[in-house]
Amino acid sequence: MPDRGLALAEHRVVLYVGCERQGLRTGSPHTEPSLPSGVAETGPRLATMYEDETYFVRLSAQECLELLGDADVGRVAWLAQEGIVVVPVNYQLVDDRIIFHTAEGSPLMEVTGQRVSFQVDDIDCESAVGWTVLVKGSAQVAEGEFPSVTWLDDGRKIAVMIVPDQLSGRVISGVRRRRHERE
Repeated sequence: MPDRGLALAEHRVVLYVGCERQGLRTGSPHTEPSLPSGVAETGPRLATMYEDETYFVRLSAQECLELLGDADVGRVAWLAQEGIVVVPVNYQLVDDRIIFHTAEGSPLMEVTGQRVSFQVDDIDCESAVGWTVLVKGSAQVAEGEFPSVTWLDDGRKIAVMIVPDQLSGRVISGVRRRRHERE
């Protein structure tokens, strides 16, 4: 079964490319374009893989939350004493909050009380299609019980919550070029 995130990315690219190819405007940022009649979902998307065209489509907040809810691993980034630190974590989305677990004394405890960034993506390098979601907000120790989704069973009992105040995402469809083709 195809990944829901990539399926959404492909669908958004189809909508965008299909509308542009038909000479239709994709609408205002507040309206969702519809697929023009007679445009197959695979037609325009396949065209983006083989022609020198790229597309960049911003995701709505709801689409960002759906993708965050489907993913299992993200990267939390913060400014530490030694500089910017980026660490992958298993997480879960509870309402619009990101919850991950850590252990007392872990470097991840440094994020509590700080502004952080959290990023999730899924990129298919073969077809040059993917999506990315970026969350910015504050991190704090979570109140209440949240089941741990960590892959490690090593005492990560402290739930940390990221409370978002900025949410953005995009779908990217490009042309895959081998490194020797780029030079």
